[in-house]
Amino acid sequence: GDAHAQHGLGMLYELGQGVPYADPKAASEWYQKAAEQNYAPALNNLARLYADGRGVKQDVPKAIELWSKAAEAGNTTARFNLGLQSLALHWRQAPAAEHLLQAAESGLPEAQFAVAGYYRDGTGVPKDMDAARQWYDRAASAGFEPARKELAAIDKDIELAPLERKI
Repeated sequence: GDAHAQHGLGMLYELGQGVPYADPKAASEWYQKAAEQNYAPALNNLARLYADGRGVKQDVPKAIELWSKAAEAGNTTARFNLGLQSLALHWRQAPAAEHLLQAAESGLPEAQFAVAGYYRDGTGVPKDMDAARQWYDRAASAGFEPARKELAAIDKDIELAPLERKI
């Protein structure tokens, strides 16, 4: 009956570690037991299974419902997943962006990286290279390697910009 242990078993089954083979259906059943106790990590993982249709019938609205519950419970990864899923469905709607921004502000490097990309490209927000650089810097400071590569690319573009104007 321990939600943490049930979630752990779900992860083992999902990843196929310590069990004969990966079994998303068994994973979903263990996640469900923990989710019924409002255990936020299990709500998040179960939502991912519903979003992908692994071990359960694909049901994106159910996934969003579960991610919302996990996000309300303070799960940063759920906020990130909810933000990404919401942006995929309604990328210009402020609530979707707000979930992603909350996850980024909570310190999740993947969310910081995603927010930086939106500012870099001007996707759903005005293009703002200074904001993009700040978010990439936060993600890089947390050890997120793809953000370091983006920072290097931005810095290279800044160095080359004066040369391009002279040509």
